[in-house]
Order: sequence, then structure tokens, then C-alpha cells
Amino acid sequence: MTCQKCNQTNAPDARFCRNCGAKLASSEGTPTVTDDGAVGGLDQFADSLSGQTLSGKYRLDSILGQGGMGTVYVATRLHIGDTVAVKILHRQYTKDPSIAARFRREAQAAARLKHPNAVSIYDFGVTDDGSSYLVMELVEGQSLRQMIKQQGTLDLITIAEIVRQICAALEEAHRREIVHRDIKPDNVVLEMTRSGPRVKVLDFGIAKLRDLSLSQMTQTGTTMGTPQYMSPEQCLGQEVDSRSDIYSLGVVIYEMLCGVLPFNATTPMAMAVATSSLTAP
Repeated sequence: MTCQKCNQTNAPDARFCRNCGAKLASSEGTPTVTDDGAVGGLDQFADSLSGQTLSGKYRLDSILGQGGMGTVYVATRLHIGDTVAVKILHRQYTKDPSIAARFRREAQAAARLKHPNAVSIYDFGVTDDGSSYLVMELVEGQSLRQMIKQQGTLDLITIAEIVRQICAALEEAHRREIVHRDIKPDNVVLEMTRSGPRVKVLDFGIAKLRDLSLSQMTQTGTTMGTPQYMSPEQCLGQEVDSRSDIYSLGVVIYEMLCGVLPFNATTPMAMAVATSSLTAP
């Protein structure tokens, strides 16, 4: 497999170039150019940071993906030479000084979370334009979302192993009083090995920022995150704890078993109404 960016020859089943870290053209989920000039649904502005260097330490080699919280790049740590993932958060989450300070505290807490099933956070900082970023372990594999989309329902043995590993990561996080707040198939990455799936849970340390902006964004008509996986108290903007993660995991388990979601409301308020029966006395 030849990299279109640097012409490096890679293994036939490789997803990322071993030389520059770019996502290979035949990799599942590789961005494609659409009629409006966007790449894989990602706007050209998001991709314009490719080639830039953050803090003199991290060269952004290629865009890996984009979501509601920010844009993720494959990057090279210049002083070490290895490949990492850099997530640059949307300005809406850190333009407020109080939220930026909260991000720093959450990132510091998440960086102390060391577990085989949680993606490691190596560093965090602020770009020249004031956007905050996280430097994380780069995980190869497919998301649980992709697996469910391809297969529909999953077999019970696979589900049990996936859930066991997610629970192991959450148990360690909750022991350290870290609540994820955004457990969903998109934030679970699977690498298939001979011994079964190897699970990594993404985005510890930044999901709390979504909750801080939730009421403000809802007032402007913008949907935050994926309400279908939020616990009722989270949809209502109430304080959440580890039980909210357990609720969200329950929704993920339901989806793996049935191939569909138990509720399909598209806003936090609609989701709160749909799940009100669960909290009624």
C-alpha cells in the first residue's frame, strides 16, 4: 500500500503510513472529496492546519477525523519521532477563561489515568489562536460505531469482552473520581487480535466541557454531542457522577445486542422527555 502523501510503501492492511502517519487511501473511513470541496465531510479550514507545528513540538501531518468536540490530527512528536494523535478543541469550548481553566484541570486529571483500556494523554496546550489541544496515544483500529454499522448486532461473546474492557477503564476512572460523560460507540476503538478485541476508550478529560456549554448551546438551537446516550440527569443539565457513565454504557450494550437505539430523540430536552419514565417514582 503506497502512501499518497510521501510515497512510502506500507503493508497491504496498514491503515496509517509508517513514515508520515497519514491515513492510507484504502483505509476504511478514509475521507473522500465531495462535490462541495469538503474532504470526507470535513471542511477545508479544518484541514488547513496540516503541516503546521504546535508549540514547536508537534507537527500536524494529516487530518484523522472531526467531531462535535474538535478535530483530530495524526501528528509527529518532533523531539522523539513517534506518531501521536492531537485533538484541537473547537474554540467554543475554551474561549471562556473559566472553561479554559476547567479544561486544564480536567486534562491534568485525565493525564493521570493510566489503564490499558483508556487512551493515554501525553500533553496539552494552547494554539496561537487560543484553541486548546490534547496530545494523545494514537490508536489503530475501528470504532465500535463502525463495527455496529457493518455487522448490525454483535455476538454475545464479543459483546461480553468489549463490555468487560470498557468497564475496566471506567472502574479505574471512577476510582480517580473522573466521570467520562460521553460513553458512546464513537468513543470506543477496537483492535482485533488473535485473542479477541482489544478495547480503548477515548476522550477522557474533555467531555465535561460539553456539559459546561450545554445549556448555552441548547438555547441557540445547537445540538451538543449525542443525546441518545446521555443519562436523564445529564440531559436536564443536572450534576452527574459515575452512574451517568453506567447508564450510557447500558445504552451501548442495548445497541450492540439489538442493532438499534432504545430511544432516538435528537436533542437533550427531547431525550429527557423520552427517558422521563425511567426516573418516575
